Amino acid sequence: LRMRKSKQRQFFSETLPLILPANEPSNRSSLILIGGFALGLLADESAQDQVWSQELIDHVKQVQSIVVGMDDASCRRLATSLSEVFASITE
Repeated sequence: LRMRKSKQRQFFSETLPLILPANEPSNRSSLILIGGFALGLLADESAQDQVWSQELIDHVKQVQSIVVGMDDASCRRLATSLSEVFASITE
């Protein structure tokens, strides 16, 4: 993610386990929620850059449509990978 402020990266990493709890099966809505949550953080950070904001919205919509078409096993693998990536950021 293009989160420049470490405070926002930290907040995202701390919130990710609430969106994708390790002890619960991941579902499409949780994965889509991650995109919207990241969009909110990035939009706040890039409010003055309209071109970047539009590109970000376009990418989030693209991710949403991909996630909707994924099978359950792929959703679980994606959720696990995302959790591992963001866990390493906070270490």
